[in-house]
Amino acid sequence: GLYKKSKELLVLTGNVKVKSDEADYEAERVRYFFKKDVIFGKGKVRFDGIDLRSKDKVTIFSDRMKARPTAKLSTFDGQVHGVIERRK
Repeated sequence: GLYKKSKELLVLTGNVKVKSDEADYEAERVRYFFKKDVIFGKGKVRFDGIDLRSKDKVTIFSDRMKARPTAKLSTFDGQVHGVIERRK
């Protein structure tokens, strides 16, 4: 891993897991910019989260992702597929 305090950047490689209050992110490589609150993931990306309105469980797989945890916004690129488990 690499932490650059001057750039407020954390870079991790391997089987990286990042957890937030509403979601879990996994990827082979993760870059997290603290000041901008942006996470970039690359390689075997997996997102597990709960839809805030419906409370459905959402799992997304992709090649790349960009997430803004505070804004509760994530985008996924490459080979993207996912599963939604409806809450009954």
